[in-house]
Amino acid sequence: MAPPLRSLSAALVLAGLTALPAAARQELEALRLEPDSARASGAVAITLGSSLSRETTEAALLAAGVRVVRVEGAAGFGSPDGVEAFERLARREAGTRPALLVGYDLGAVTVLNAAAERPDSRRPVLALDPVCDLKSRPAGWGASPPDELLWAAALDAWGWDLEAARIAPGNPIDRALGLASGVQPLAFAFAEQDPLSPPRENAQRLAKRLHDLGGIRLVRSRPGSDGLDGEGAQALVAWALAHAERAPDLLRLRAGAPRTAARLAAGETVRVGFLGGSLTEAAGWRPLVTRTLTSRTDGKVLWKAAGRASFDSVGDAVRLVPDLLNEGPLDLVLLDCAVNDRANGRSEQESVRGIEGVLFGLRRANPACELVLVHLADEDKLAAQRRGEVPYELRAAERVAVRHGLSTIEVSRRVGFGLEVGELDWASDFGGLHPNARGYGIYARLVESALDRLLAGASEGGPPRGVGPVDRASYGGFQPVELATAQDLDGFTLDPAWTPAVPGVGVRADFVYAPALVAEQPGARLTLPFEGSQLAVVVTAGPDAGVLEWSVDGGPWSSRDLFTRWSRGLHLPWTLVLESALEPGPHRVELRVGAPRNASSSGHAVRIFRVAQGTGTQG
Repeated sequence: MAPPLRSLSAALVLAGLTALPAAARQELEALRLEPDSARASGAVAITLGSSLSRETTEAALLAAGVRVVRVEGAAGFGSPDGVEAFERLARREAGTRPALLVGYDLGAVTVLNAAAERPDSRRPVLALDPVCDLKSRPAGWGASPPDELLWAAALDAWGWDLEAARIAPGNPIDRALGLASGVQPLAFAFAEQDPLSPPRENAQRLAKRLHDLGGIRLVRSRPGSDGLDGEGAQALVAWALAHAERAPDLLRLRAGAPRTAARLAAGETVRVGFLGGSLTEAAGWRPLVTRTLTSRTDGKVLWKAAGRASFDSVGDAVRLVPDLLNEGPLDLVLLDCAVNDRANGRSEQESVRGIEGVLFGLRRANPACELVLVHLADEDKLAAQRRGEVPYELRAAERVAVRHGLSTIEVSRRVGFGLEVGELDWASDFGGLHPNARGYGIYARLVESALDRLLAGASEGGPPRGVGPVDRASYGGFQPVELATAQDLDGFTLDPAWTPAVPGVGVRADFVYAPALVAEQPGARLTLPFEGSQLAVVVTAGPDAGVLEWSVDGGPWSSRDLFTRWSRGLHLPWTLVLESALEPGPHRVELRVGAPRNASSSGHAVRIFRVAQGTGTQG
């Protein structure tokens, strides 16, 4: 039989709250511990509750120069009133200084719920010997012994009866998605044989849920049932201070996405697109983001996916219309622009021209379209970041972002920081460039956190007005040129559904069983009329890739060896901008298969799947 409910006054006393009339605001009593002034860091730790780990943790905080504000009890057992009272105290005590939130035992319920309410606050949270499910402790519905007085107080604080308590969603254990934002720094430390707060019902269980959702968290378990030792406490405090003092902001906000946010706030439907390489094409972070944000916006977002394996920012600028804008203009586009440029050998100048070209192309379709850059992680960028360098592809993206006021979601920097402080491991959490399920989950939670801020209307000001391009030769305004308009075919044929003649060589979707202008012998040629100031082609470069030569309007010939380091095993889609600074107007290009060939190639093949004409910065 359940114990009788205690009065609200008694419940508040047990919960660490001052008993006040119902209409009055509840305020928490606190004890303040000051570090040696010579070592003061400026940070403040708001601690709630008590456990065997409190003494060593407070000593580590004070030794690190952190002011400690200690609150006894559980502060309402995580109830809305208790969280509100705890937040008032934290705001009052911390002010503008970095704040650390520390929850021991039952105090962790309130601290974790406060974190779930404000997942974008970036305040480090230490859950030490934590209760994460009131049904475990103090109810005693699992391995923990029941505590009738505390359970009665918890029911009173929440206003639950027993039936409500069985299904109540207010426990941290049920708020994992809010805690898994990736922005909220979160650490768990617990004794594996803790009899009061059994980890399998509390810390381990919540940490596992966060892991499966893609949450970033630090987990430190210890054998036995004793509290944290001094070394363990010092390590956790160092982790918390690293987050409080120097963790990078995931989102460089700049102009934000105010038009898209305003349309959503007005109940309008918006169209959002994804553009990028294989990481965006895969059934990974992108579908997770669309599912979460579709639910958060009541289905007011329509999504358009245009990820294509092997494509980089240059290729994205060229294929923008047929792949992303083929169903109409978009309100907001996320461009995964930071992974393939280096792998594909693009220079910093080419990266600038490609990213800026995507922007010009989007604004040509819809002048109000808002572009957000996404920097996903890879080993090369992470290594450069560890050396304190800015990888050239990120430098190129930032040049465009700063000039045009584009927001940037810096997943790579956040992942790099997580690796540095020990809360992430590249091998187990990601498994390589193309992540495992957990890695894609981490990407999704990080992107969602940034989009939540953008779609709430957050902004650092409007976009710059009247600014010119970073590079006047940037790509842009590309429109497809029909392959069937090719003339004077000599050695070239228009294959309506090209497939490889030699089995065992990989292909990419959209570049097999698709039309292509094909030639395999040196000297084959064709001419093609086009308009604008830029010309690009998309070819496939397999093991027999040859050399493409071209001449515009009877001018000098240029050439490009199509064979790449991937060609032996893949008919790689490869984007070539042949001309980027022609005089605007009508032109004719002559394309020819060159006589020389790469020493590693088995043939002279040129296979052209797409041709595009562009207007560049004038588009």
